Amino acid sequence: MIRHISIALAFVCLTISPALAQSDEEVAAARLLYIDGQYEAALRVLVPAAEAGNPRAQNIVGAAYQFGNGVPVNAVKALAYFNLSAAQNFPSAHHNLGVLYENGMEGIPADSPRARAYFEQSVTIGWLGSYSNLAFMLRDGIGGPADVPRALALLEQGLAQADIASIHELAYMYHDGVGVPVDMTKARDYYSQVVAANVPQAMSSYGTMLELGEGGPIDLAGAEAQYLAAIDLDYAYSGIDMAWLIFNNPDTDPDQVQGLAYCYWAQATATGADADEYRASCDDAASDFTAPEIKDAKSRAALIGTD
Repeated sequence: MIRHISIALAFVCLTISPALAQSDEEVAAARLLYIDGQYEAALRVLVPAAEAGNPRAQNIVGAAYQFGNGVPVNAVKALAYFNLSAAQNFPSAHHNLGVLYENGMEGIPADSPRARAYFEQSVTIGWLGSYSNLAFMLRDGIGGPADVPRALALLEQGLAQADIASIHELAYMYHDGVGVPVDMTKARDYYSQVVAANVPQAMSSYGTMLELGEGGPIDLAGAEAQYLAAIDLDYAYSGIDMAWLIFNNPDTDPDQVQGLAYCYWAQATATGADADEYRASCDDAASDFTAPEIKDAKSRAALIGTD
């Protein structure tokens, strides 16, 4: 599912008098600064507004502490600000509390039942962003009993409102037959809607459907375009997608060394267990190449994504 770059901020910003920023207009302008990554300027307004009781400001300051945007990561402060905002029934604060407890963070262990309860509250208020989160937990029985029909109903509501996260989840469900009969035509249609929102995971999945002809005709050029778009967004697995697209189609992609280059790029871009898995895949693929070709592929890999 569909689920921050930290900038240091002097602590003095947290001691500004609340009298300096109270109006909704100032908070709205500061919110735009925060979205733009201008955290220091945004928090100069948002922190005093949050202390003065503005629920939108409280919610954003909570997110700043959750992700370390302009302030050090602090789970206790994130939780406190989200709770203040949620106490005023600010819709996305309930959602953010759900995400915090769904994933946990240092100082706050994951708590699936509590996360599910917050997503329930958020959905009850009508916050569209929680539909897919709650549906995922209902479908898989996380944090409480499974309820696949309700999960599907929530996602269908999200679909009706063009919620990308809901559409993405539906695409996966219909492709893999999770809680619904397999329907490749629906899956392909839903993935095609999600890629328009630049979701790299969906680009990879949609590209694979085009490559294999799932839910419609084979479209190798379309598959390549999706993989490359995801690579431009640094989605490592699409490097593996591109590698095997080239390896499996030597007639249309005779430059097989370029396929190995994409594999090495994926290995270098991935982290953790994924990097180890991709390394093994690349080592296996490299067995079909000469030493000079391998050296060439590694040189090319360093240039991918730099155009």
